Amino acid sequence: MKPLVGKNLYFYTWEADGLQNIRQIFHERYGQNVNFSGYIDKFYSKAIFEYNIKEEVRNHIRYIIKPFLEANERDRHMIHLLQGFCEPILEKFVMEGAVQIREIEKLYHSPREEFDIYYLVLPGYRIHNKSFDYFPLVGFFLHVFSNDLKKLTRALDLCSYKKPAIRLDIESRNAVKGYLFGMFLPFVTHIDFSQLQKKVSLYEDEGEKFYFKVVSADDVWYRDKYRTAFVEKESSKEIAYSGIEVNDQSIFKAWRKALKATHGI
Repeated sequence: MKPLVGKNLYFYTWEADGLQNIRQIFHERYGQNVNFSGYIDKFYSKAIFEYNIKEEVRNHIRYIIKPFLEANERDRHMIHLLQGFCEPILEKFVMEGAVQIREIEKLYHSPREEFDIYYLVLPGYRIHNKSFDYFPLVGFFLHVFSNDLKKLTRALDLCSYKKPAIRLDIESRNAVKGYLFGMFLPFVTHIDFSQLQKKVSLYEDEGEKFYFKVVSADDVWYRDKYRTAFVEKESSKEIAYSGIEVNDQSIFKAWRKALKATHGI
């Protein structure tokens, strides 16, 4: 499969909506109880082809991401990040109009195995990019946007505040979305890293309160690897990621706030 060179996403969106428009006109003329499929089938010897733009975009993104997977084939965790998070987020950016397929085709010819090695983001701490999944995720999307922070922030703003065209399509939705949301919370404000580990912190969004702390990820593949653990306010008992209910806009808003703290924009 080859990338969508020079194709116009909006043309395909219009084409995909064509059948739905015909169905709507039919029901307005003959009523909602009349069988559209039974009527329209009389005029065709074959089934109507229903174009799925979302599936087309997904397939081409997978094609573009493939060299990254090959470049990182020895890093199982990076493979997980690319497939589990980078692919669906990139698909959402495309479907929301934050970036065009033709703009990201260049990635196919410039896959990266490593992104920035160190970030100085918390007072007194020099943190390796593999200590938190936040860093390779941000590094990948900075690569997508040619290291243009303003383009990345515009994409995040677009996904934060507009009515979404599509939902963020992540497998095992609640658990994985909870983990993704948690990636950004330690970096929303500059807090002493040692304090993040010792105490419970609070993040608020649209009236919802999320209590969390930073804990060791117990990952045998990396030393000094950490994750966000959501906890109950009173008992500090850890809450499974599947128990965290968060919408797509809140995830992108948290990412935008974290990016402001870590990269100053």
